[in-house]
Amino acid sequence: MKGIRGKSGWKIVVPLLFLAVCAAAGIAVGRYIGGSGEASPVPAYHVAKTSVPQKSGDVTIYTMSTCAASQEAKSWLAGQGIAYTEKVVDQSEQALSEVKRLGAQRTPLLLIGRYQMEGFDSDAATQLIAGAGPSLLDDG
Repeated sequence: MKGIRGKSGWKIVVPLLFLAVCAAAGIAVGRYIGGSGEASPVPAYHVAKTSVPQKSGDVTIYTMSTCAASQEAKSWLAGQGIAYTEKVVDQSEQALSEVKRLGAQRTPLLLIGRYQMEGFDSDAATQLIAGAGPSLLDDG
């Protein structure tokens, strides 16, 4: 068996290094099955109507303590002066249960008005805050 310095060691190190660089850069590495049934790259965010509408002006964000995108979303909200309620899913069974009920697969999950955004994009969040949710839906 060769060590890390041998040829076979690089077969393990290079892919792991690639994944670490992508994760640090905030690039989603993976695939999901879209509506067409074909595998596609994981999008940065996804907007859908929520089953738990928020009162006008209320924002709820479900996060994980180790999620860089969750930290980015919270920083963006704070920078915009937008008050929010945070629920940390890796520290609360109730928050985890709520996220599962909403059908989310990842964090952050933002509930804004009648919409939920899974993942984060500041331009899309700005549109949701401004009430332009319908233009962000997959079905138009």
